[in-house]
Amino acid sequence: MEAKRHEDYRQEKERLTYIKKIIEEEIDLLRHKTYTHVNEDVIPHMVYMDNQRMKKLNGAFLNPYFGRIHFKESNQSKIADIYIGKASLMDHESDHDGVMLITDWRAPISTLYYDRNIGPVDYHCPAGRIDGDLLLKRNYKIEDGYLEKITDIDVTALDEMLLEALEDKKDTKLKDIVSTIQSEQNAIIRADLAKSLIIQGVAGSGKTTIALHRIAYLIYTYQHRYKPDEFMIIAPNKLFLQYIEDMLPELGVEDVEQTTMEILTRDIVSESFSIGENDDKLKRMIENKNHEEIKALRALSKIKTGMAYKEILDVFIYEMIHDILPRDDFIFEGVLFIRADKLSAMFYEYYKRYSVLKSIQMIKNVLKTQFENHKNDIEDNIYQSIKDAQINLNDTGIDMVQDNETMKKMHLEQQKRFKHMKKNFMKQMHAYLKEPKKSILQYYKQFLMNTDLIKRLVGDEAYLMGAFKEMSKHIRTKKMVEIEDLPALMYLQYQLKSTEKIQVKHIVIDEGQDFGTFQFYVLKAIMKEATFTILGDIAQGIHYHRGTQDWKVIQQQVFKEECQVKYLQKSYRTTVEIMDAANKVIEKVDDDNIITAHPVLRHGLQVQKIKKENDMDIVDAIAMELNKYKRDYHSIAIICKNNGQCEKMYHHMINKGIHVQWLKDKEAEYSQQIVLLPSYLAKGLEFDCVIIPDGSQDHYKMNKLDGMLLYVCMTRALHALNIYYVKESSDLLM
Repeated sequence: MEAKRHEDYRQEKERLTYIKKIIEEEIDLLRHKTYTHVNEDVIPHMVYMDNQRMKKLNGAFLNPYFGRIHFKESNQSKIADIYIGKASLMDHESDHDGVMLITDWRAPISTLYYDRNIGPVDYHCPAGRIDGDLLLKRNYKIEDGYLEKITDIDVTALDEMLLEALEDKKDTKLKDIVSTIQSEQNAIIRADLAKSLIIQGVAGSGKTTIALHRIAYLIYTYQHRYKPDEFMIIAPNKLFLQYIEDMLPELGVEDVEQTTMEILTRDIVSESFSIGENDDKLKRMIENKNHEEIKALRALSKIKTGMAYKEILDVFIYEMIHDILPRDDFIFEGVLFIRADKLSAMFYEYYKRYSVLKSIQMIKNVLKTQFENHKNDIEDNIYQSIKDAQINLNDTGIDMVQDNETMKKMHLEQQKRFKHMKKNFMKQMHAYLKEPKKSILQYYKQFLMNTDLIKRLVGDEAYLMGAFKEMSKHIRTKKMVEIEDLPALMYLQYQLKSTEKIQVKHIVIDEGQDFGTFQFYVLKAIMKEATFTILGDIAQGIHYHRGTQDWKVIQQQVFKEECQVKYLQKSYRTTVEIMDAANKVIEKVDDDNIITAHPVLRHGLQVQKIKKENDMDIVDAIAMELNKYKRDYHSIAIICKNNGQCEKMYHHMINKGIHVQWLKDKEAEYSQQIVLLPSYLAKGLEFDCVIIPDGSQDHYKMNKLDGMLLYVCMTRALHALNIYYVKESSDLLM
């Protein structure tokens, strides 16, 4: 209700005023803080921490808290009055020293606000389970430092509060949901770090938002064990990173690594090569009418992202090791250092968990240690070899003049061998055990040109052999690989040269359905100590030619069952009307792993399917709509199926004086009210209003890819969805 109408308004207003005063005082203290009496070594860290605290407090000043609970612990007479916000705040004034004025939303007790109703409750904290009674649960809407609404929460009020948040207009950035986190979302956010999670979440279930809140929660909960830069987000593209870039700072989190698979691969492999566009194959599949070529594209992608590819790479690596390992024993100056069979056993048994380079270096270290231990034996053998040569010389009966000259040379040789003993040993050792010196790209090209291995992959499919040869030519002439090659490059780096520089404790992967099994396997192998939170939706798997179509495969083959699969089936993004229409589309896609969404709470406009006589009539109608919608909505998207259609629409809109921002594959900014984008870039984004100008039968056909693309486009809309078509609408929309 309106704050002024609430019976506790005066008390709550005074509380807010007091809180803002305390925040101002702490900001002022931090601003004028001096570090003259502090150890100089810790000053940079203290300055950094104080600066981070200043950011939190400045953000909290205009909206310091959003919730309040009264909790009476069992066997205790005192009632805890707890205000909940994004940042904690202590009262250090003389008569209230040490009192918590605001509790962080991530604290264990805050879960009572998200998960419990009035009555007997419990929660878990480091001290164990705490029982008691929840006596009050209250929500505040504070805007620009003013108390606008106070809501005492029961089930009905909770729905109304969520509904209000969902009906808010969307701008170009993702926002936090700390005040409206739902119970099933809270369970995922607070899930234990020790075990990996796969989240199958329907469109609009808040997967991305949950992922970022989970990182914020984990960093807060494990702050004494892990640093923020030990957490990583792997996003589908740079556009997506730009879309989410503000949320973590809003949640009080800095320094989390945010990357894409392309950037991560380059960091790991540390070589110069170019990568084809992320959506290149998908674009070709959408725009290409050659069914044989599409068949080849899909087959090649499926091979390169599956575990069979990893197994063939293992054969290639085994053969390379076999060629590297020497056949003879290592003997230096008559001293046996290691037998060939012993070396092979060390390599394959003792050091098998290390890369080839690391194993060779470790064996060389063993040989170096043996050298230090056998110096006397080596010197004795050098001395003995010279002595034997002298005896042989005496036995030949050579003239004494010549004999003395030869004897001098022998003594000089002996001294030289003594002096350069270690240098000669190192030279012989490096010649004996050769390290992998080629670039990873060269090794990969060598693998692709191995006809016998590739034939084992493709069998009798001659057209695929040709495709592999063509790809190796691209690598050889242009140093260009495809997105599907990245797991192989990372795997070769991991097996041949090592990836020890990557130190990550937890990885969040968004749009995980676009990752293949081999890709997950490689990341798990490289990030040995890390756990994962993988979020995705099989129904939005438009990259299924290289992605995952069954989470159980990942659970079993990559994580060996050490991973939970959780489901989010409620959709909060779109209205019931929009989601019902989108569900009818995705239900026509033949895939048993697809889970349809359950829309909740919010009704709105019916989905408009509008027939026009020709394409120009559609352009005219959209132009009229945009002029009207600009007044009603913060964000509007025109989503065409492909870039060719985007280009035509862009020029039509410009000619009509309507400014739109055309999002292309490498788009770095996303800031305009009206955006134009192809279907394959829409995944993960959301807009107040979506217009689909090409819903005709000749654009979206009755097949899996088109069904998923249309579903993605439709589920981007929060409030309004208009679909245009000429002659006949797509059968998917029937």
